[in-house]
Amino acid sequence: MLSFWEKTALIQKEFMVIGAGITGLLTAIELSNKFPKKNICILERGILPIGATTRNAGFACFGSLSELYYDFLKEGDTKVLDLVENRYKGLQKLLQITGKKAIQYEHLGGYDVIDDKHLHTFEHIEEINQKLFPLFKKQVFHANDENIKKLGFNPKIVKHLVYNSFEGQIHSGFLWSRLKSLALKKGIELITGANVTKIERNGDFESVIIEEEKWRNPLIFQAKHVIVTNNAFASQLLPSLNVQPGRGQVLVTEAIANLAWKGCFHYDAGFIYFRNIGKQILLGGARNQFLNYENTYSMDTSQEVLDYLKHFLKQVILNGKEVKIMDTWAGTMGFGETKLPIIQSLRPQLHVAVKFSGMGVALASNAAEKVVELIQQNS
Repeated sequence: MLSFWEKTALIQKEFMVIGAGITGLLTAIELSNKFPKKNICILERGILPIGATTRNAGFACFGSLSELYYDFLKEGDTKVLDLVENRYKGLQKLLQITGKKAIQYEHLGGYDVIDDKHLHTFEHIEEINQKLFPLFKKQVFHANDENIKKLGFNPKIVKHLVYNSFEGQIHSGFLWSRLKSLALKKGIELITGANVTKIERNGDFESVIIEEEKWRNPLIFQAKHVIVTNNAFASQLLPSLNVQPGRGQVLVTEAIANLAWKGCFHYDAGFIYFRNIGKQILLGGARNQFLNYENTYSMDTSQEVLDYLKHFLKQVILNGKEVKIMDTWAGTMGFGETKLPIIQSLRPQLHVAVKFSGMGVALASNAAEKVVELIQQNS
């Protein structure tokens, strides 16, 4: 049973955000800006966020030529241009909120590394640049083949390099730490170890039910508005949502004294991605090669994927050179039939901002703004 003190001071909230990742923290900060006198609470089932926020590759997530080529074919111009604009403006807003130095943002640009499989996408640079020109007022993608040998890649596999100046990289751990610090300074409450199992409508409130503890009955919070921001895990809580998990596995090498490049790189239409961390190489992805295994909530790494990435590292990036692997990990992203995120009100006091298709760093700040606008409409 709850005590009098708990019932009168701790259980009822104005706003309750479920998930303390990038989107959850930004949503709470946005709520505080719009409703500075209201109490705001974030619930997180882990001690640290357990999805992709602190387990991603640290890309600013602009996107590559070949990825956008296939997106245009599948989604059509309007949706893709809207998505690209949201990525770009979302990143600008994120940097305004956090500052560049605090999250170790480096504007080093990005490359699409194109092999025979995606050779045809290189022929569409001008077409895609024309589509993007109204957004950026300049050419986005530039052929950069002269750097293939200079950067040390295997020229038998890498046929083209395409450069864009908009890509950047961050330190994902410092990003989360910075957002958490900003949220706490605003008086936002953060409760970790809170595994939400159900959300139920209860009169004027939404009941948020926390997993039963050994020593007490299930804990039930009451909130005027609940915002679900747990991305890949949203369907576990709200089965009506079409959000599928996608595991992203990552490795980091030892320092390489003569590493010839800096920046962010995409390969295989964005399914493989790599960047430098100082003189080390971070490499991840390849889930499209193992979809039967990678559509999972598991946070463990798998030897099959890591071996695939190690082979790619040696054969393509380092052109035959062996290096030691120092770290490996996995994170879970949220995907669906399209790359567009789900930002909507399921009922007047229950809202969602989830499914970012691996682009949460860039999309989260705009998603937070949009979901808070929905709340304002329902308040």
